[in-house]
Amino acid sequence: MEHADGLADLEHDHADLNERVLAVAAQVRALGRQPDADALARVAAEMDELREEIFVHFAREEEGLFAYVTVHMVGFEDDVAALIGAHDAVCGAISRMLRSLRVDGPDRGNELLLAVLDRLEVAYAAHARAERDLLGRLAGSMSADQRAALAAHVRGL
Repeated sequence: MEHADGLADLEHDHADLNERVLAVAAQVRALGRQPDADALARVAAEMDELREEIFVHFAREEEGLFAYVTVHMVGFEDDVAALIGAHDAVCGAISRMLRSLRVDGPDRGNELLLAVLDRLEVAYAAHARAERDLLGRLAGSMSADQRAALAAHVRGL
């Protein structure tokens, strides 16, 4: 749903992603110690969808929010750099999980998968907190015109 407020759009996107990450984590944990190939394939398909949603969300942030903030706001450079690093950690964990689901197979169990899931959950939670903090600080610093300009900048990404 598009709002006239780019910050609200990104907060809404993140709420949906939070639910999706929790759902996929539950599916991974439900695989058991020796999952079969069909179960791994189903979870891999869910992970593919999550990866795409996260990649699109992160692209909107990096190409939209971060690009706008870097040009139009002062004092947020360290926050933006930290969030870009968090994006890389989340994307790396998801990519590693997908490889484990597709390549390692059921005969290796899912101990590695669970270990990487733990990394994903920690990285995603840290990212979500840092993003929420940044959005809150921005909300207190941006005028209505700036928020509308951000929404226009993010729209279409």
